[in-house]
Amino acid sequence: MRARLLAIPFVIVSVVAGQQKSKPDVFFECDKTAKSQADLNKCAISDDKQADDEMNRAYQELLRRAASDEIAVKKIEASQRAWIAFREAQIDALYPAENKMEYGSAFTMCVNLLRADLTQQRIKMLKEMLKRPVEGDVCATGYPEPSR
Repeated sequence: MRARLLAIPFVIVSVVAGQQKSKPDVFFECDKTAKSQADLNKCAISDDKQADDEMNRAYQELLRRAASDEIAVKKIEASQRAWIAFREAQIDALYPAENKMEYGSAFTMCVNLLRADLTQQRIKMLKEMLKRPVEGDVCATGYPEPSR
């Protein structure tokens, strides 16, 4: 069991790394000059922060566009809180050990890369909500820029 738990971070890093190499990001630029696991951890933390900042910008823009609809704002806020709870629960499910030291020195890197990847998925959702509804698409949603 322990060997399987120790393998989880390496599987996740390879999956996350494969998904993230297609876009420029802080981690893979930083990774080129990293000389230790501590350096890689810092790179991953920076990548996570970059994704979190981008998500917050999209979220704030969405709230700004929906500001005239109090119900929409409350539902957007509830959705964001629920999504953050999901993200953290997903990470906990992938790293269930109470003692995170079981995952080794790469744990910080693995968790931050995973969090950044999940956050990128949320950014796509928020940006989709910011798109103008497509005329004729009865299922289209979005909060376009308010008309002046």
